[in-house]
Amino acid sequence: MTRIDVLTANQLLGRLVYFHTLFIEPKLPGRPLRSQVALCCRHDQRSNSNIRSPENTPRAPWEVLIEVAGGRRAVQCIPSAGECCVPCRVRSCAAAIAETWLTVESDSYGGYLTSANHQAWAASIGGVIAEVCAELDDADCARTEDYIGAVTPPADYFPLSSELAALWSATDAGSPVISWLNHCAGLDDIARRVQLRGAA
Repeated sequence: MTRIDVLTANQLLGRLVYFHTLFIEPKLPGRPLRSQVALCCRHDQRSNSNIRSPENTPRAPWEVLIEVAGGRRAVQCIPSAGECCVPCRVRSCAAAIAETWLTVESDSYGGYLTSANHQAWAASIGGVIAEVCAELDDADCARTEDYIGAVTPPADYFPLSSELAALWSATDAGSPVISWLNHCAGLDDIARRVQLRGAA
């Protein structure tokens, strides 16, 4: 990847944090969100991975995903050992964030979501972000092949989550993000647009 790709990844992480803070956090449901915990590829004993770095914490700017995910549901197989796979941690945190976005959007726009596609969409988004992390950081991950997938939420029902998936799938586009979402002040604005489209 070139320097412009690194800058793009940083900008997309900033965009993720911006939308999460402004749109998602104020609408978090009172009920606890579903938790999905999975061992990283170095500790599930399913596969072997060449360990280049003994660190289990992603470097800047990827650690922002751990902060946004609140540390919950993020892969931490052996916290004291410090040898978890970094892309796996990024994938887990990104999937937890995507799952939160999907839940909040579903609640806000009328509940268009089943458990099955919820999990598939969140896993797909987490995988796309982890793939970018592995490539940028030149990190080994035994699950890189598992990250590939085109299962994304429909834009008409989940504009935020859908855009998240689309932008991370095209990090080499090299153009600024121009979206109608940029003109929304909150999730209520987006909900009105979604409802108007549905009525039309």
